[in-house]
Amino acid sequence: MTPPPTGLALPRRLLALLPWLILALGLGVTDMLRQSARRDTAQILEAEFQSWVNKITYCIESRLNSHVQVLHGVASLFNASETVTRQEFHRYVAGLRLEESYPGIQGIGFSQFIRPDQKAAHEAAIRQEGFPDYALHPEGEREFYTSVIYLEPFTGRNLRAFGYDMATEPVRWAAAVRARDIAQPTLSGKVTLQQETMTDIQPGILLFVPVYRTNGPYDSLDERRTHLIGWAFSPLRMYDLMHSLLRTVEFEELRSALNLEIYDGVHLSPDARLFTLHSATTPDPAFQAVRRLAFGGQPWSLRVTSTPHFDVRQAHEKAWLVTIAGIVGSLLLALLVGVLTASQMRIAAALREAARNITERQRVEDALRESETRFRSYFELPLVGIAITSVEKVWLEVNDRLCEMLGYTREALQQKTWADLTHPTDVAADVAQFNQMLAGKTQGYSLEKRFISADNRVLSTELSVAGVRDDAGRLRYFVALVQDITERKQAETNLRLALHRLDTLLASLYAGVLLVSHQGHVEFANQAFCDLFDLTESPDQLRGLTAGEMLQKIQNVYAAPAESLTRIQAIVARGQPVRGEELAMRGDRLYVRDFIPIVLDGQPYGRLWHHVDITERRRAENALRCSLAEIQRHDAQMMALNRMNDLLLSCETCEEAYAVIALSAEQLFTPYNGGLAICRQDATELERVVSWGSVCSLKKTFRLDDCWALRRGGPYEFTNPARDLRCQRYGGGPKDAYLCVPLMAQNQTLGLLQVSTGGGLPDPVFREMKTLALTVSKSIKLALSNLRLREALREQASRNLPTDH
Repeated sequence: MTPPPTGLALPRRLLALLPWLILALGLGVTDMLRQSARRDTAQILEAEFQSWVNKITYCIESRLNSHVQVLHGVASLFNASETVTRQEFHRYVAGLRLEESYPGIQGIGFSQFIRPDQKAAHEAAIRQEGFPDYALHPEGEREFYTSVIYLEPFTGRNLRAFGYDMATEPVRWAAAVRARDIAQPTLSGKVTLQQETMTDIQPGILLFVPVYRTNGPYDSLDERRTHLIGWAFSPLRMYDLMHSLLRTVEFEELRSALNLEIYDGVHLSPDARLFTLHSATTPDPAFQAVRRLAFGGQPWSLRVTSTPHFDVRQAHEKAWLVTIAGIVGSLLLALLVGVLTASQMRIAAALREAARNITERQRVEDALRESETRFRSYFELPLVGIAITSVEKVWLEVNDRLCEMLGYTREALQQKTWADLTHPTDVAADVAQFNQMLAGKTQGYSLEKRFISADNRVLSTELSVAGVRDDAGRLRYFVALVQDITERKQAETNLRLALHRLDTLLASLYAGVLLVSHQGHVEFANQAFCDLFDLTESPDQLRGLTAGEMLQKIQNVYAAPAESLTRIQAIVARGQPVRGEELAMRGDRLYVRDFIPIVLDGQPYGRLWHHVDITERRRAENALRCSLAEIQRHDAQMMALNRMNDLLLSCETCEEAYAVIALSAEQLFTPYNGGLAICRQDATELERVVSWGSVCSLKKTFRLDDCWALRRGGPYEFTNPARDLRCQRYGGGPKDAYLCVPLMAQNQTLGLLQVSTGGGLPDPVFREMKTLALTVSKSIKLALSNLRLREALREQASRNLPTDH
């Protein structure tokens, strides 16, 4: 359809929107008027609320002042008399008619100030008045005392306060001290009155007025403290006091409209709360105010909030009337404008419809020609082969791309059927699908099939066929799309061949290979992997297992299964290659593991695990290292032995030889202990001249008979405490193994060489040590024999020298 001219479309849109614009404008004006009415109402309520707050504050302060006046009267009573008896005090307070004139007051009392030297006399005097059990409480020795001696009415709760020392309670005493020092009425903080019982406990306060001796006034602080008699006081239960105030007629409306909370001090905390009119507070009051009231030197915080009964008055009927009238008026005006604009739009639509009917046929014809042109251009595109065939399988029309693929001209193809050019093994499948379409069971089909070209080449194609029907539902012809996929099929064949070669190569590897997909499923495992991890399943049976299932199967092969599983999870999470990681396996086996993440174009595709058993190779390497170490140790021993022999040949005295032997033994017999003992000239005892190691088990001196080697005239070894006899001269541990080698020359004992192991040794190691000790002993024996022979020759020569007469 041809769109209407732009110049006409814009006015039509404006006409359609006009009623809504008028409605929106009317509602907007209505909302402004409503807001104005609500503001007026809120201002009136705010003024009324503040008036109530001021009235409450004034009434509380006025009530407290009236109580103070009562206490001033009590103080005047004491100032006017030398003494005030209990009966006089009772008559005075009874005359005040507290319950009628001062509702909410708990009582009027007098607390006497008592010095320690007055306590006993004070208690005796009160007891003589008819109170034999009277005593100050709480008990205890203090610097001074106070006592409530008068409290009217002297009944009920007030009896509990008789004799109470208020100086023992910090809050009461702070207010009393302040009253004493400034000679003014004071108010205490929040307390629990002595009059309270176990039920109906209320927060309490006390009013204090100081009473001094009658010959005042006292202007200085010291005078006030010196001449203090006591305090006139009044205990007040806050809920009783405030309810008596608020339950008057003037506050009748307030009790349901407002909530009053009184706090001791300036902080509105639950612990400081003295009074609340309603236990359930309004969560979000529309009006609230906090006033500070300082009375008697004690600050109070009054918090007044509105209740829903007060807040609901904000919904003023004036605002509602304005809202309803505005909405109704806006709707009626918008409806009227809407009817007028709709009528005009219907006339304009009728005119446009007549114009469209004239040009509709021309537009349909143009669209048909454009569609045919577009189809022809698509048909001749060289991207894919396109053919139109009949129900008899004859080519009706083909494009150039299909002719190029099959190697036939357009005219030659139109002389054949598509079945004539189909590969014999693919004809049955194609015809079966074609017959399904003829029967109306399908609307089209797709399959891969092969054609035989004019030069007898086999073409692999991807065929898509759709049927075209007339208005009666009868098939008229078929449209076929033919895509040459010969190269793709060849690439798939080559890929399958390459994958087969790779599978064959991996399956024949000595190393164990495991390939896991990025999603965590086993894709490949070779037989070597199954053998390395003692799996009974074949590689094909492992395919498709999850990584978790595979870990469960192989975890017990590791020497430390839990640590190994944690390490595998860490490697996978890190995603970086790991090469040459050695793994300790069960049964002293040792594997080397490689981990290679498979990444293509920055995207992970899988994980390759490669395992090789290096147990035998590592054993061979360890054996080779041991052999090399053994050879190096023997070479070092031979070098040390040869160096010792060379040095011994150069020694002139036995002491030099001993030093050479001590130095060489440290090198030859490490880590063993040992020593060398030389036979004294009397040939009955030996003396140790050389020792090495951390502890020498060879005694300093010992007799020849103390050593089994010297007795036997040959080497003696002690290796088994249960079998061998220990030499008496041995000073080492009870489980030490040792070897004694006697040094004999010409049937004479030169000395003894001993080597101690400091513990048991395997037989091969002990035999090796014994062989070394025997070799060293021969070198020492030869060197000592030569030195003694040279010393003997030198001594003989000195005796044969001629002497002068």
